Amino acid sequence: MSGTTLLDGKQTGAQKVYVWAICLVAAIGGFLFGFDMGLIAGAVLYLEPEFALGAAAKGLVVASATLGCIAGPLFGLWIADALGRKKGLLIAAICFLLSAIGTAVAKELVPFIFWRMVGGIGVGLASVISPMYIAEIAPARLRGRLVVVNQLTIVLGLFLSVLVTYLLAGSVKFVPSDIQNTEAFVQTVQQEMQSNSPNPGKRLFDVLPEVDRQRLLGGKADDMVAALNTVLADEDFYQDISFAQTVLVDKAQRFVARDISAMPPLQLEMLNRLLLENAYPELISKSFIASGDNWRWMFASEILFILAFSVGLALVPNSPRWLAMKGRRDDAWKVLVKVNGAHQAEAELASIQQELGKESGTMKELFLPGIRLAVLIGVMLMIFQQINGVNAIFIYSPTIFMDAGLTSESSAILRSVYLYSWIIVCTTVSFWLIGKFSRRGILIYSVAGIAFGHLLMAVNFLFEMPPLFALGVIFWSAACFTLGLAPLGWVVLSEIFPNRIRGKAMSLACFLMFLCNFIDKQIFPISLQFFSERFGNPSGTYFIYSGICLCCVWFVWRFLPETKDKTLEEISEFWLMNTESKKDNKQ
Repeated sequence: MSGTTLLDGKQTGAQKVYVWAICLVAAIGGFLFGFDMGLIAGAVLYLEPEFALGAAAKGLVVASATLGCIAGPLFGLWIADALGRKKGLLIAAICFLLSAIGTAVAKELVPFIFWRMVGGIGVGLASVISPMYIAEIAPARLRGRLVVVNQLTIVLGLFLSVLVTYLLAGSVKFVPSDIQNTEAFVQTVQQEMQSNSPNPGKRLFDVLPEVDRQRLLGGKADDMVAALNTVLADEDFYQDISFAQTVLVDKAQRFVARDISAMPPLQLEMLNRLLLENAYPELISKSFIASGDNWRWMFASEILFILAFSVGLALVPNSPRWLAMKGRRDDAWKVLVKVNGAHQAEAELASIQQELGKESGTMKELFLPGIRLAVLIGVMLMIFQQINGVNAIFIYSPTIFMDAGLTSESSAILRSVYLYSWIIVCTTVSFWLIGKFSRRGILIYSVAGIAFGHLLMAVNFLFEMPPLFALGVIFWSAACFTLGLAPLGWVVLSEIFPNRIRGKAMSLACFLMFLCNFIDKQIFPISLQFFSERFGNPSGTYFIYSGICLCCVWFVWRFLPETKDKTLEEISEFWLMNTESKKDNKQ
């Protein structure tokens, strides 16, 4: 893509502040995207006993918002063009608000899932419209960095949701439930403790001091908890495979490798539950579990940010390119004047109208010979952004942290704070990278770095490297992803399409992105299990992800034109010229 930027004069200080303020308001949509998706991780622990969730229902609760995300871009396909970018963001805010209220007050599982899906629709809308709006109002030289603001706010939303769920979980009470027959349970344990043959009760008798034996046999739930916590503090107890299944013993050993006195009550109670259920499945269904309404406040906390977003939207203008597309030339000119000054505004508006005169804006235009390549690039970049393996690692990173034995925080919810903090740092660094280097160059090196990270992870499993090695690889892959593919996928998506079809093309790309995200979440654990069972370790999964990343490197090198410092009209002109050229070649 050749040519120079024609419409990028210097802004005054007031104009820069105006643009940044507008983009920060729009980026709150990205914040709500991250915050809404992150809340469920902390809340699901309390939803399980609240709604008596089985495995399938628990999976549906977690995935319900993602299903809404898939539908959101389809609504965005029409909303962004028919009602405008600003109203589209307002509708997203309404979806977030309805979801926050609906989930917070839900008394039954079906309404809860419904309102989570409504929130997912809001996420899908915000993911399409926020970066689009920012790209359409930002000057060319600032566009990349301003779109990255949206990516940064997504990460900040995820990070803050972790802290909010942690703080609101602090006062939760843990109570015993569903010991189906306390008397029968005590009788069984008493008989086993007096037996000479190996059994769970006999093992308790061998491990517990006298005072705790009496507590366990007392039949009171609180006394049982105290006795079982004493068991947890004895490392020798976990050498006995007969008490529970091997996987449970492995998990218990990871817990007792740390300071038992610093272990959060939640971890103790959940481990007690597992121990009891495995030892006495006929007597205990759900033993010691979290209870309380704290999860309702977790979802309600989003309301504060939604109201701030709504107030901000009332103060920002419509996208000048959308206004021009609707024939509102004077309104578009007024916005452009505030962004770049009167002289630049006139020139830029003329360029916008010239480009719009060459477009039809119909769905059919997405598949014209030249433009369909732009659509393919946008779609494939967003698909690669989801199936490169790093997102899956993020989801399952708490398990790796636990295996490494490095987490001793006061709550399991905080295990991901280190990783999110690292992602925030890397996203901040990406502002400088995107302003200094080419889009293509950053993407190629970023995805190549992810491919290398997956190879290292495969080596980790093949040669059973120390846990710190795996942690280092996770942080390496997170950095490569966050410095390049994560923000630039959105940057390129928001700028690569002609003005009139931008809403439709971005909606299509985001629909496929969320669909691939959903599929990837389902396939990742299945793939790990397959390779572990067939070959003894899951390294094959990471070899596959590395191959996918190398395909992405080739795709970017082969097809992606450089868009840095180009106006949206110059980028549009490039594709429209390709369309005309290919039409001429066919004649």
